[in-house]
Amino acid sequence: MLSYIIITLVLFFSGSNIEKKINDYLKNQLKNYTKFEYSIVSLPRSIRMNNNSFYVAADKGFKFNNGYGYVPVYIKTRGNKTKESVITVKLKLYKDVLIANQDIKAGTKLKSTMFNIKTQNVVKLFSKPLTDINGLADYEVKRKIKKGSILQEDMVKDIPVVELGNPVIAYKIVGNVEISFKAKARNSGRKGDKIFVAANKRIFKGVVVNKNYVKIIE
Repeated sequence: MLSYIIITLVLFFSGSNIEKKINDYLKNQLKNYTKFEYSIVSLPRSIRMNNNSFYVAADKGFKFNNGYGYVPVYIKTRGNKTKESVITVKLKLYKDVLIANQDIKAGTKLKSTMFNIKTQNVVKLFSKPLTDINGLADYEVKRKIKKGSILQEDMVKDIPVVELGNPVIAYKIVGNVEISFKAKARNSGRKGDKIFVAANKRIFKGVVVNKNYVKIIE
């Protein structure tokens, strides 16, 4: 029944003033997507009767959830007044994403050769898709990725930049003075992780800055 209503509304309002206003608004709101498609699901009755009786509320935020978008509008009423309402649209949102061209085991370090770039509808994804094929070397797989899957943030984790036993430069800022010394990592860590380092028979706690530096905090 819902699909019938959508088709009816699209046919009735195709090329109309309504469609132009909605399309212009969505173009501005959905710039982060490669392309989008929509169909009108529901319209306030007063707009159906007179499609010149409204304008899109550009000052209001655009909300969308589970494949549906809610276009805020102001409807003209008697006495030159307006009231707020929404037009509901069903959305398809496309991005150039990374599709696994093979099964990938948990713990595998990612390579660009494991993926193909394709334009896909991402509206039903549970996590943000990864789109930079040149940045995959920073990640490893958290759980098995099946061939044909869209690569998403919750499928991967950062590779540690400091490994157990790696030599690092540890430093601490005291007032206006920076004290630095050579140390060895006592455990692995990603950027921003807290790890322990050893130097001069002492153990220090620090935060990983990058693969070469650890900032001492204790």
